Amino acid sequence: MQFAATALSSIISNSFGGKKNNLALAAGCPPNVITKLTSGQIFTPQTLNLICEALNDSDARTLCAAVCRDHLPKRFHKIISTAESKPNQRTLPPLDEKTESIIFDLADLCSRDSGAREWLHQMATWMFDE
Repeated sequence: MQFAATALSSIISNSFGGKKNNLALAAGCPPNVITKLTSGQIFTPQTLNLICEALNDSDARTLCAAVCRDHLPKRFHKIISTAESKPNQRTLPPLDEKTESIIFDLADLCSRDSGAREWLHQMATWMFDE
């Protein structure tokens, strides 16, 4: 799998308006480097550091986890998580990136929208026999 290439492409789409050049400028590296990385080239520690410095904490954490997954045997992928641990806060079990993103997006939506929150509560009663 090319988790890093997929994660970087997603970050570029979501945080840099879909423009590789915008990330290249922010990271201070040539645009062709970003193109190669989104095509599956392996990250060097120096390139990963440059790019992470140009990202917000969440995107940097996601990218680092993806780079690590590319180097681990598949049976160890579940030990890598982008969930942040805080005291007295529940953490998610290891999930694929898309599922984790959906859960966090849903939590964000429910924190702002009471209708979404009510819908989620109803879904929980159907799913968990509450």
